[in-house]
Amino acid sequence: MVSFSKEVVMNSHNIAWRSEVELKYLVSYSKIHLVMIQHFEGLKCPPETWPTEHVVTVNARPETFAIPTISQLLSYLLDVTMSDGEYLYFAAQCSWFNGTAFDRVIIFVGWVGTRQWLFSVTETRNRCYRALFSGSGVRSTITDLKDGTVMQWWAPKVESEGKPNLVLIHGLGANALWQWGDFVRHVTPYFNVYVPDLVFFGGSHTTRPERGERFQAECLVRVMEAKGVGRVSIVGLSYGGFVGYCVAALPPEMVERVVLRGSGVCMEERDLKEGLFPLSDLDEAATILVPQTPSKLRDLVRYTFFKPPSSFHWLPSCFLLDFIQTMRRDYEQEKRELIKALVKDRKLSDLPKISQPTLIIWGEHDQVFPLELGHRLKRHLGDNAQLVVIKNAGHAFNMEKAKEFYCILKSYLVDLQLPAESSPFEVAK
Repeated sequence: MVSFSKEVVMNSHNIAWRSEVELKYLVSYSKIHLVMIQHFEGLKCPPETWPTEHVVTVNARPETFAIPTISQLLSYLLDVTMSDGEYLYFAAQCSWFNGTAFDRVIIFVGWVGTRQWLFSVTETRNRCYRALFSGSGVRSTITDLKDGTVMQWWAPKVESEGKPNLVLIHGLGANALWQWGDFVRHVTPYFNVYVPDLVFFGGSHTTRPERGERFQAECLVRVMEAKGVGRVSIVGLSYGGFVGYCVAALPPEMVERVVLRGSGVCMEERDLKEGLFPLSDLDEAATILVPQTPSKLRDLVRYTFFKPPSSFHWLPSCFLLDFIQTMRRDYEQEKRELIKALVKDRKLSDLPKISQPTLIIWGEHDQVFPLELGHRLKRHLGDNAQLVVIKNAGHAFNMEKAKEFYCILKSYLVDLQLPAESSPFEVAK
């Protein structure tokens, strides 16, 4: 085994190696180490645009290396830190072809003068989600509403006349891809599925000043009308439920059935002052719901999960910063304005009663919109609504309790009935 330490400082023009020991071999940069990073699947620029000067190995020719698998390379990420968003420091370990250990290769990489990383885990996951969506039979499309508003949405590659239509509306997270992720492939066998990016998320944006959920709903209706989409069922996650509820209340009635997941549409502005929410300061809540630092993103996960994933506790901050820079930097102020518009002058007496059959699903330990709001909405809608409470779950139970969530949705939207009550959830009376 050869022990050594070294670093490579790379910008768009050169690569310079510094080492504490004599490095015996220089080989083409486009060989083993490039292959390793390609196997991590996070390149943000094509390999042909990379500098191709030198990479260092010790006492070996490139052909003696075994190319690591993705899982191997992930397991070899031994140390990851981030200094200021411009530099990524990562450690990897590779194997000899004969299986003996080649000590850690520590690489310090930075794009000088830019904030573009050599690779991005977030971009990798984006591509995975895009592949999942595409493999599920939906494709991305852009609709210009001709009033300064552009909407990106996912629609069926081939619409089936024999299937009903289903619209999946995301919440205040990254975009539709991240929030519906693996879910789409489970519902496309039963529905023509439409997945919009709401305004200021994904590829959707506007120059108009409106920030209320009614404006978001009107944009969705205009897109559906422009594309000739008929009657639909709607599933709205959190903020997406506010928008979906508003779509259901708009004439003409396009909506057949409504599912609201943890959507506090019946909250009132006074609830903040009266202590219903764990966070009574709206500005503080906005800094968590639209996080701009790794610490705030960690707060968001703790706030929305009943039991945050164990891996999240040790996840290096650089990955969180990567997610923020890739997914959360755009339209930060506009997203905060969306949150404030939800609460401003809100009264239950102003909330219309939608007539469509409505399923309300809530996490037992929701801290974003406490369960009391679910019961309040059930009382507001009366016999037209049913409330299901998922036990031991927080606000983000579509991720935390994904199987239960899918089971409930399939029963309600496909079988047109609620599943038999079992231990993971209960139907509120």
